[in-house]
Amino acid sequence: MEFFKKGLAVAVRNNDEDGTLYLTGNVLNILLLRKRSIAKSMLPELDSIVTRGSAKSIKPIPYSEICRTYLHVGNAGRAKFFLDQLLEFQKSKPLSPSEEMPVYRAAYEYYYYLKDFRTARRYLDQEAVLAHRSLDTRRLQGIYQSRYKLDSVDGNYKSAFENLKKFKTYTDSTAANKARNELQTLTVRYQLEMKNDEIKLKSDNIKLLTKDNDAQKALLHRADVIRNITIAAIVLLIMLLAALYSRWNANRRNSIIIANKNQRLEQLVREKEWLVKEIHHRVKNNLQTIISLLETQAAFLRDDALSAVLDSQHRIHAMSLIHQKLYLVDTSTSIDMRPYVEELVHYLADSFDPNAKIEIALDVDHVLLDVSRAIPVGLIVNEAVTNAMKYAYLNRETGVLQVSLKQSPGKRIELRIQDDGIGMPPTMDNVRPSSLGMRLMKGLANEISGELAIESRHGTAVSLIFPLNEPIVTTPERPF
Repeated sequence: MEFFKKGLAVAVRNNDEDGTLYLTGNVLNILLLRKRSIAKSMLPELDSIVTRGSAKSIKPIPYSEICRTYLHVGNAGRAKFFLDQLLEFQKSKPLSPSEEMPVYRAAYEYYYYLKDFRTARRYLDQEAVLAHRSLDTRRLQGIYQSRYKLDSVDGNYKSAFENLKKFKTYTDSTAANKARNELQTLTVRYQLEMKNDEIKLKSDNIKLLTKDNDAQKALLHRADVIRNITIAAIVLLIMLLAALYSRWNANRRNSIIIANKNQRLEQLVREKEWLVKEIHHRVKNNLQTIISLLETQAAFLRDDALSAVLDSQHRIHAMSLIHQKLYLVDTSTSIDMRPYVEELVHYLADSFDPNAKIEIALDVDHVLLDVSRAIPVGLIVNEAVTNAMKYAYLNRETGVLQVSLKQSPGKRIELRIQDDGIGMPPTMDNVRPSSLGMRLMKGLANEISGELAIESRHGTAVSLIFPLNEPIVTTPERPF
């Protein structure tokens, strides 16, 4: 019983449903046959173990055993629960005779306990059919004993006497079979021991006769083994040296090939970097040429035309400055936005406010952006700062313009340009801006998957939040 309990604990701990139900059935069988005195105290724990699995994991034998055990301790209600589970499970799928007979046994004992002898006899007859078919003498013994009890209760003493005789016959047959099996087992064991003793005696004699011969053979064999090992070691050593030399020679050739390829790749990388730098340099020169042309043209323009040319000049300068930065640094793929934004803002401040009446407050992190993001961000900074310089401080001598670029832990970048000027007109539509600058900022924000917001409280604030690693949205044309 103790080993069954330990095995049951291991099965429960490892969530082994089949093992748990198998061992639970064995424990319940022992409780019914030998330890009925402790059945009541152990039933709650066994009940929770049996009902823990799903409906598909019902096993007829443990359910039948726990139903019968509950009847033994007088808990017919809980026994009825397990009997109903068994009968439902029997209807849901076909069972083998060894699984179906425990169902009928549990049903018989339940209705016998309720003194519904007619129903009890019906289930007992169904069990008897299966027992006769499978020639299960042990179960037939119990069936005839149960029929004897039912006939005695019904007053059919003749049938009860016949069933009692059959019960005794099967009891004697079972005991005789058990004794015969035990005798056969003992006989086999005795013959096996005799054979073992005989084999052992012959083996000892053979060992004594061949001991001297084995000693001589051992000496000869040892000499042969030593000679063979020496020859094999020499052959293996030669093969190992040849393999090592071949491997060393192959590694040397591969190293030369890899070194030549690496040298070629390094040369190609240097040539590529030089070409990219040359491209940035030429783009910057071309943009500077365009700026110079615009400056020449601006000398002959007035009012709105002059303002449009100057705005275009500033935008081109913002892009030219990025190519200049990329040309001057070691890497040609990304740009540090802090020196770029600082230089761009100071350039615009010098252009619109040569007397430095407006204070510039910069708070820019060292954020690395690739060209596809740096150009849109630079153009948005250019537009926002230009608008602030031109319109925020009309009829004012002083003011503060704040520019910040911050990187959040979630790999998102926030750009914010805020002035303390007169603010935007209340009729300005933030969703559908009509000016070229506003449309330009909106289009650039969409291009880098950013969220652009413009607020007009205590001045004007332009904020842009965009992801650092999202793919760039390509558009057919930019709005400028």
